[in-house]
Amino acid sequence: MDKIFDKIPYDFLAGVKPLYINLVGGVLVLSLAVAYYFLGYSPVQEEYAALEKTKFQTEAKLNKYLKAVAQKPFITAEVAAIKGTLHEKKRHLLLSREIPELLSQVSEVANFLGVEILNFQLSPTASKDFYKEIPMSMTVYGDYYRTVGFFDSLQNLLRLLNVSHFQMDMEDVQEVVRSDEGTMLLENVARVQTTFQANTFVYIEGSEVSPAN
Repeated sequence: MDKIFDKIPYDFLAGVKPLYINLVGGVLVLSLAVAYYFLGYSPVQEEYAALEKTKFQTEAKLNKYLKAVAQKPFITAEVAAIKGTLHEKKRHLLLSREIPELLSQVSEVANFLGVEILNFQLSPTASKDFYKEIPMSMTVYGDYYRTVGFFDSLQNLLRLLNVSHFQMDMEDVQEVVRSDEGTMLLENVARVQTTFQANTFVYIEGSEVSPAN
């Protein structure tokens, strides 16, 4: 250590003015400050900022996960309610495979009641969330009370009907009828021609299985 101090040029320093010493000292301090900023402080600050960003992203993901976990019981209950609703509605809707049999049953009921079907048409279906909507139109002719009985039976067969048009036109016609004594008589009788338009609904089998599942 003594050798180091012995090498200091005390005579030269004694001749240097204080102003120069202050300037040199200021430059030295500034140089040290700049070196500290670029070599130490700045990298630490950048690393700290990166850690803060990572911490924020991690906390956001954690909060999102905790929120999803907290909602799980409600989501499970909602899915169960939807499945229950679909099951209940399925009970009131026709199935696609029942349509051919239905058409046959409609014809059988009309024959049994003595009602003539003048026109019966099913239009193209429109698919909804879990069912198909089938527009239908029909014109029937016959006795008033038998016609009413026919449409009552039709309602039971189709289960659900959304009627958009229903019109009954009554007329008096002459028909041969049998009297109580067994003789055949020509009498005026009331007959109605009924025009009927409605939508029936068919359940889409398998719709309870969501693509998201």
